Formats: sequence, C-alpha cells, structure tokens
Amino acid sequence: MSAVIKNVNKESWKILRAEAIKHGVTTGKMLEVLVKEHVEKEKSKKHAWDLILTKRPLLTKKEAEAIKKRTEEFRKSFKMRI
Repeated sequence: MSAVIKNVNKESWKILRAEAIKHGVTTGKMLEVLVKEHVEKEKSKKHAWDLILTKRPLLTKKEAEAIKKRTEEFRKSFKMRI
C-alpha cells in the first residue's frame, strides 16, 4: 500500500531516509519499525506503572503507623518540625 505523509519537515525526512539507507531497508519499512517500537515502548511504560500501582504494599497499616509515630517522637526530641 502506498500512502502520502504530509507536513514532515525536511530535516526529519532526511534523518528517516538516512537511517533507512544505513540499515538497508526502505523508508516505509523504517517508519513501520519506528512506529512498532514506539507502540511497544508506550505499552511497557503503562505495564510498569500497572505493576507499581497494583503491587501489595510493603508495610501494613499498623507498621506504617508505628514508623510514623516513632518518627514524630524522634523529631520532637530534637525540636524539629513534625
């Protein structure tokens, strides 16, 4: 399939074309590879955040409260802001 890409600045087109030549592929194939890589990168970013946001907390509420209380006591003992 042929397509026309409009409004691509000359410098970007030259870089795309040079990279395609350097890798021995057509400009269309190079663009296809770049788009696939971009999509995969975006998916992996989303996947990474899903892992972070859905992971089990490291501390229980009780442990977190105990640490918070101990920290406040420590800061008070040195007349620091709480």
